[in-house]
Amino acid sequence: MLFLSFVSLAALFGGITSATPATTSHVFTFDCEAAKGPCDTHCFARFCGDLDYTTKGFHFDGTYTKSRPRKGSKGTVADYRGAAIGCGVRNPCESLGLSCDEVPYASTYDGGLGCFAQGKTGVYYSGTIHCVPVGEHAAFNKLLTTFYESARLRDGDKL
Repeated sequence: MLFLSFVSLAALFGGITSATPATTSHVFTFDCEAAKGPCDTHCFARFCGDLDYTTKGFHFDGTYTKSRPRKGSKGTVADYRGAAIGCGVRNPCESLGLSCDEVPYASTYDGGLGCFAQGKTGVYYSGTIHCVPVGEHAAFNKLLTTFYESARLRDGDKL
């Protein structure tokens, strides 16, 4: 079984672990056999896109599901970050019956090429997208969301 682990992102497939509340760096690990497409996206980002998230980490945005880029916006900041990198409403994956996966995640200040990261230092302004099977992407997103909730991440914590 192949596992992908982020030195600086802590959820084990089947069991969640997290750092103490005083710690601001967390490790997220997932089973690549359960989510091959998202695993490939991470490999592309790391080895083809030169995103060294293993040492730098991503920066969690604690408001990603609630905040709007501006008053009257229909989508959340995460929606706009997805669109900025190419995973918007009409993306190249949809016509193939696939889901658009992005790294860095739209739930981080690094996502969407650094969109809406004003005042944050050390964020990425690059990224990658990859078309992946819908079920694998949904499974990965569920693992990531469960990790966020279990780790009790605070705004700006490193993954």
